[in-house]
Amino acid sequence: MPSFDTDGTVPEAAAALLWAHTGNLDALDTEDLLINLCERSLVQLDTSADADGQRRRRLHDLLYDYAVRAAGDRATLHWNLLDAYRDRCPEGWHTGPNDGYFFVNLCNQLIALEAWDDLIGDDQLPGPLAAMSNGPTSTAHDARV
Repeated sequence: MPSFDTDGTVPEAAAALLWAHTGNLDALDTEDLLINLCERSLVQLDTSADADGQRRRRLHDLLYDYAVRAAGDRATLHWNLLDAYRDRCPEGWHTGPNDGYFFVNLCNQLIALEAWDDLIGDDQLPGPLAAMSNGPTSTAHDARV
């Protein structure tokens, strides 16, 4: 889980997506792994589920630091996460899963990696910034003019 932010919790669905991509774990294997990690107090279950009822997990700060150092290059960890999501978004970032992590953190992940082309996109595959600039703000502006 070092691919995720250390300051917050991670929806189980986001961890499952990453582990399916990097470790070929299916839903049952992911659930077993999370249970084992919780039983060993390596991962904590957040007591409050998010608005969609998804359970969220937190990795202890010391274990997070160890995992990042053990994994090596932090950018590679973030690229692994983005690649896992990219596989779920063949028609562009706007088609990503509503898993409680993706839409909230995508721009920050792309900025941290300086993935400007992914952030902006192009005519064929608009990035998240292009999708936001074509949203309600431009419509509201047109209505005022």
